[in-house]
Amino acid sequence: MKKQDKSKVIPNYDSQRETRILLEQIRSEVKTVAEQYGEIVKRLDRIDNKLEEHNSILFKLEMGLETVKSRVGTIDTKADRIERELESIKLAIKDVDARIGEKITEHENRLLKLETA
Repeated sequence: MKKQDKSKVIPNYDSQRETRILLEQIRSEVKTVAEQYGEIVKRLDRIDNKLEEHNSILFKLEMGLETVKSRVGTIDTKADRIERELESIKLAIKDVDARIGEKITEHENRLLKLETA
């Protein structure tokens, strides 16, 4: 009989043993996932609660911003009206100033006539 080369020896394949090993590995990994599942759910609940809080805050900020925009629009309208009124007042003051200048000139002329008479 010939001596067999060690590199050519093929070990017997035990499929049941291999299946048990794979099932044990799967069971271990499933156990790990199951242990983490509760923590993951808790974290997701906390994240969901934070998102709800942030959405509530965002809604309040948006409503406040709309109020500010409305008030700014009102202020702009009032400021425009005040500017128009100020222009009217400036024109009225210029008119009064011109009339006063004319009256002063008339009175100075009268005084000159009285003084020369």
